[in-house]
Amino acid sequence: MRLSLVIPAYNAEAFLRRCLASCLTRDLPADAYEVIVVDDGSTDGTRAVADSVASSSPVSVRVVSRPNGGLSAARNMGMDLARGEYVWFVDADDWVEENGLQALLGEADGCDILAFGATDRLPAPDGGFLEAGVFRYPASVLRSGPEHIAAMSEKLKMCAPFHFFRRAFLAEAGLRFPEGLLHEDAEFTPRAVYRARTVRVSTAVPYDRLVRPGSISRTPDPRRITDLLAVVSRLRAFLEEEPVADTFHAPFCSIIANVANQAMKLVRDFPDADASPVVAADGLPAVFLGAAERKYRLEGRLLKWFPHHPVAVYAALAWIRDRLSGLKK
Repeated sequence: MRLSLVIPAYNAEAFLRRCLASCLTRDLPADAYEVIVVDDGSTDGTRAVADSVASSSPVSVRVVSRPNGGLSAARNMGMDLARGEYVWFVDADDWVEENGLQALLGEADGCDILAFGATDRLPAPDGGFLEAGVFRYPASVLRSGPEHIAAMSEKLKMCAPFHFFRRAFLAEAGLRFPEGLLHEDAEFTPRAVYRARTVRVSTAVPYDRLVRPGSISRTPDPRRITDLLAVVSRLRAFLEEEPVADTFHAPFCSIIANVANQAMKLVRDFPDADASPVVAADGLPAVFLGAAERKYRLEGRLLKWFPHHPVAVYAALAWIRDRLSGLKK
């Protein structure tokens, strides 16, 4: 079997049928791929929708239920059940483009990871979807994981659904999603990419991501700040434990600095958010000072001078950046 599509679903009754329909309208033989739906303790009709689709599908659609444990736990369970050579993690409110799997698998062949583009979609008043932005890699490239880190630096695409992962590679590298954390992709993807022997970059754009105001990544939950800083801590530990060559150390620091700035942006943008976890975070100056981009190194110097005011430092630099952007226009 070539591919397993793993779909974690929590209270996804309104979206799941569309997602599954897109996954099952493929250009592969029915026995070449499978779909695994992990119902993560839903309290709506998610399981019933999945069972209904599975009962009439020529493709193997396996539906399993578990007590609610979050996106990472559901993905890990799907990974354990997968039988395909490659695994594609697809979120239940998203969908995939038709008739591209065969070409994608051809590009992925022999690689640990295939990276590709995606389209952001917004709900339209007529019930359809508007294009909100497209990310596409400019060229097809084959490189090592560390080389991909160096090429992308802070712009590394964290979203796990923007990749195929070779299942044997995930097992060999001991890669799992961190359970109990929000922003799990920011922790998982840099580690996975760095450990990959080969990454194929594709110019294809096969994934459609629904942008919803109520989604976790767009909700001002104070826990997001704490969890983003936990991701920073884990990635710093990875950087210290993994034999990261000097050539790739600075780009990896840039990735960590970008995640740290996401936490500080939340504090700045949501006045009620608790700034204490950011203030208490150890080692932030060193991460920023080690980054590839000059803007992060400047931020690192300021953080070193004003260690108890990281959010103020970030806000000041963001204000200067916005002013300069306005002058250019």
